[in-house]
Amino acid sequence: MDKGKEMMYPSVDWMKEKYDEFNQQIFNGKLPWCNFGIMTNGKGSEGNWLGSFSFDARIMVDRMTRRMSAWVNGHYVKLDETTIEDVNPTIKLNGHYKATEEAWEDTLVHEMCHYATYYQGYAPKQGHGVEFRQVGEYVSRKSKGRFTIQRLATSEEMQNFELDDEFKAKKARREANKKARILPLLIYLYDGGVRLVYATSQAFVQKIIDIEQKSHRASKIVLVKDPNFIDKAFADGYKTISRTYR
Repeated sequence: MDKGKEMMYPSVDWMKEKYDEFNQQIFNGKLPWCNFGIMTNGKGSEGNWLGSFSFDARIMVDRMTRRMSAWVNGHYVKLDETTIEDVNPTIKLNGHYKATEEAWEDTLVHEMCHYATYYQGYAPKQGHGVEFRQVGEYVSRKSKGRFTIQRLATSEEMQNFELDDEFKAKKARREANKKARILPLLIYLYDGGVRLVYATSQAFVQKIIDIEQKSHRASKIVLVKDPNFIDKAFADGYKTISRTYR
């Protein structure tokens, strides 16, 4: 198997080595020092994000100029190329995935593009806005098309990523438990329509029934006991849930 096709989990040492390599090759060595880490806890690590870029400090942004500043060691500091390191810029990759080395390189460079939109001390209005797209276009030209920077990974690119089996099973159990708590109701209206709503507790089910009965719009309300009903309804073409009671 080719090296680029072997599956690997990201590591901090690998990230440091590749960061230095791509910083020189693509960004002409201009990106300052950066922290690195592996996401294994929190929402971002649960298969939602492949990587993240952040600062380990509370950043203040001037609304007019977009100039960034922060309190660092008790002092007010305007951020720029020489002070950005003081707020601990950090790139993390998702430790629950293994992927080809090329796929992880793409993800790392994506996060480096985020860093490039901040390191001079000005914050973009949107994380994947104009500034990010401009950096992405530059990176694509500089790498001769090797890196095509997008807001989200395409389904084709995601085929290079494989969620850890143990975490996948844990996530499936959590989703099953969440689904089991959902209580769908079919509300048959006098005008012939049918509304699908759902609640997450028996108490809210009763509140929905009380609301519908007081409104005198429903001829019948059916509580569905099958936890897979919502998925089945969507599979049959039912695309609208009128309201969720939580």
